[in-house]
Amino acid sequence: MRLSTSTNIMDMVPEPSGSVGLEECLTRCAAAGFQVFDLNLCDQGLPGRYLASDDWEEETRRLKELAQTLGIQFSQSHLEFYNVCDQNAERREWREELVRRGIIASGRLGVKWAVYHAGSVYDHLDYSYAKSREANLEYVKPHLELAARAGIGLAVENVPDKEKRRFSGSAEELIDLVDTVNQKNFGICWDFDHAHLAGIDQPYWLRRIGSRLKAVHIADNNGEWDEHLAPFYGTIDWTAMMRTLKQIGYQNDLTYEIHNMTRRLPDKLREVQLKHLIEIGQYLRQIYETAE
Repeated sequence: MRLSTSTNIMDMVPEPSGSVGLEECLTRCAAAGFQVFDLNLCDQGLPGRYLASDDWEEETRRLKELAQTLGIQFSQSHLEFYNVCDQNAERREWREELVRRGIIASGRLGVKWAVYHAGSVYDHLDYSYAKSREANLEYVKPHLELAARAGIGLAVENVPDKEKRRFSGSAEELIDLVDTVNQKNFGICWDFDHAHLAGIDQPYWLRRIGSRLKAVHIADNNGEWDEHLAPFYGTIDWTAMMRTLKQIGYQNDLTYEIHNMTRRLPDKLREVQLKHLIEIGQYLRQIYETAE
């Protein structure tokens, strides 16, 4: 099991202390000790960023060369997200183009699992589970075909629905979606931060998810809002989480999605923080490795 981090740890827009850019982020994180990354393609699809440019394919090639030079790997990615079930979503056609580019780029960069968000259908503002389920099944199938051609898998992420009911707010909905599709390159990404915000019993549902779990987002909060803090900076019981991952046989990466740990830091303090975050990750791995 390896420790990984999303590139949004220093390459996120907007950054109160200043975004350092993708290449510099990778270079500095590699120098601090990170060797595995989750490529945050959400920010890279914004105007002026690499995935939104006309030469995105050439930039993907250059990014692959940089990774080889730095001796790092991309194991996960996070695709453009929006309400994929809303046919009238703003800039839907362009967002779907970013999803397409993201899947192709992920394959070329050696990513194993690209994470995406499911969508929801509302009837006169009321959430409809049946229509949401049907719409998500229809949405994911052609994207899985593209992912298969790219040599990657798609992992649908749980989202918090504390204030507004949304599809995939329930782990049971994720399990049903994955089982109904029943393809090897389709699984679940578990976001601990989101699940804690929703107040659900995470060990119970992780055991129910079992081998369907293909990726994780490691982040903490205090149960009130989506804080994206490092483990032990919130109120999640990380000993219980790591032991549960061991029990279900999860062996893929522990991937940080903790941009709020660096985004307000002065630039000179970020290297210190990165090394601290690696130490926390090593502690999590130790809990996992020693769990019975």
